[in-house]
Amino acid sequence: MRFNLETSELLYEVKYLKNGHPDIYTYEYLYRDTLGRYFIHYDAGKYSEYAVKVGFNDYAKRYGNYYIDEIDINVWKSVCNKQQKRYPLDYIITDWEKERNDSLILNEIYIPEEKLLY
Repeated sequence: MRFNLETSELLYEVKYLKNGHPDIYTYEYLYRDTLGRYFIHYDAGKYSEYAVKVGFNDYAKRYGNYYIDEIDINVWKSVCNKQQKRYPLDYIITDWEKERNDSLILNEIYIPEEKLLY
């Protein structure tokens, strides 16, 4: 499995950072690759759901990728949004697909100040 972040399109971003705990964080990014498949790239802290236990009291942070089915994306987004509502200070969510679409809709023509009616 090859995941190329440079040629893939970033669609959704979820950042979780436990306030005051630098080792409790999870960054998840939803991408669509050039073949139309969806995958999540994650970067997780020492005490996150992606961490690996490497000793009795020790965990290792890690990062990686995994494919996600299109049908599961809405469930994943829904869970993230619910978590953000529960913990608004700990979660930052950016819907890059929506941001891109909104910027295309709001793309206005520049009018110089001299040509304004008022």
